[in-house]
Amino acid sequence: MPSARTSRRPPDGRPDGDRATLGGVPTDAETYLRMLGERLVLDRDRQSYHRPGGGPLAQAARALLAVGAVDSALAEVIVQDYEWAQRLRDPDQRHLPPHHSRRRLMRAPTPGDPEKVKALAAPRVAPCDRTVEQPWGRVTLRCVSMHADGVTVDVLIRWPPRPVGSHRNAGRFGPPGGSSHPGMVTVADDRGNSVQASFSGGGGEDEWTGEFRSHPGSPGSLAADTSHVEVFGERVEFPSAPTSATVRLEPVEQGGAVSAALWSGLAGPFPRHGFSDSEPAIGAFVACGLLAADDPVIEQVRAVTAALGFGHPAARHPSGRPGAAQPTGPTALPEPWKSLLAQQNRQPEAGPTGMVAVAIATPVFDNMSVAVSVLASSPGDVRISVVMVGGWQPLAVWDPESPQVAWWARDDRGGVYLGEWHGSSSDGRRVTGDIGFGRPLDPRATRLDLMPTGPTTRAVIEVPLHWRAEPDGDPPGASDG
Repeated sequence: MPSARTSRRPPDGRPDGDRATLGGVPTDAETYLRMLGERLVLDRDRQSYHRPGGGPLAQAARALLAVGAVDSALAEVIVQDYEWAQRLRDPDQRHLPPHHSRRRLMRAPTPGDPEKVKALAAPRVAPCDRTVEQPWGRVTLRCVSMHADGVTVDVLIRWPPRPVGSHRNAGRFGPPGGSSHPGMVTVADDRGNSVQASFSGGGGEDEWTGEFRSHPGSPGSLAADTSHVEVFGERVEFPSAPTSATVRLEPVEQGGAVSAALWSGLAGPFPRHGFSDSEPAIGAFVACGLLAADDPVIEQVRAVTAALGFGHPAARHPSGRPGAAQPTGPTALPEPWKSLLAQQNRQPEAGPTGMVAVAIATPVFDNMSVAVSVLASSPGDVRISVVMVGGWQPLAVWDPESPQVAWWARDDRGGVYLGEWHGSSSDGRRVTGDIGFGRPLDPRATRLDLMPTGPTTRAVIEVPLHWRAEPDGDPPGASDG
């Protein structure tokens, strides 16, 4: 079993209510995590330690860390020790040397040290509706965005009609039918500087959506104050008028720390992909005396998990206890979960088609900063393109020092949206990618508030919806009633 480590016990005089029992044995947060790790090793669950989210042990450790029941150094030691113990019992992994079992943490600066994160600069955004014919297809330039680390060209590619009777491969990483298109494109500024941007995206047999994006370390650079860029032989001017979006910071309503940790964990990306659920956190809080077994928040969280199809069934509780019966219906859910759940049973209308230049960055909050370049709406979805520094990195499996960020949005008609990363890249310091909200925007909405939310503070980015229609798309708001 993992070697003994220096224990960091609660100080003398800690209230008895902060300790509980697990199987009749007095326990604290460290003991609970080590007993859970032992159970997972004995169960020989070869997938539990390297699935996204870190498996039940990392999820329980993250929950206890969020409420201050264990410190980050000890939580990291326990998670890594039991990962290595499980690897030793996996015939496909045990030959690896010990250092390969250590997670390469993508650390964010420690919260509370504002000197380590600086606010991002607002991106420059040029929406456009240019269509350019290429030998391999028709390219529609939808938007060009310049940010501190490079440039992004949002495109729609329509492929030539295929010959009758032929079949075209619609794979994600190669063009249909072997059509040749550039994996890289050159973007130049008004002073003759240029940079290479690489393509990522995909689609079907007739069209793809995606973007050409330069990355830190790409050859070349562009002047930050360039008046225009040239791409595919087209000149795209940056507007001189300031953005109409605004940003402010506001505190997150604080209930109990345990309830807040459960709800914020549910808003993260892993539950929606079936990699985790709220049960490891609930089990840890109950076993460590931080949450009563009959606390109403448990039924509420489980009800939302079941109704929205998040995570795993409650029967997979890592403590071995059977899951509670499914609640017949939540009655006192907090917002915004109550509104989100109420929308589930309503058939959404098709959203408007268009793009809005947001072009704004937040101040530093909860030791992170977010820059939003563009908001794009289609009949079935709405998404934003963002850059983020600090906060939780979407590619990380286990990072005890990075707070999770919930991507909420609300419109001026009462609609609530919960977003998640849809493709991202990171250099370990900042993340660039898209946040998708999974449902169409209300076609009658005239404002959308984007709300990246940290543990104590949220940024509220108010975006007036003055639509610029995409080429060949329906007019924005065509389905207005």
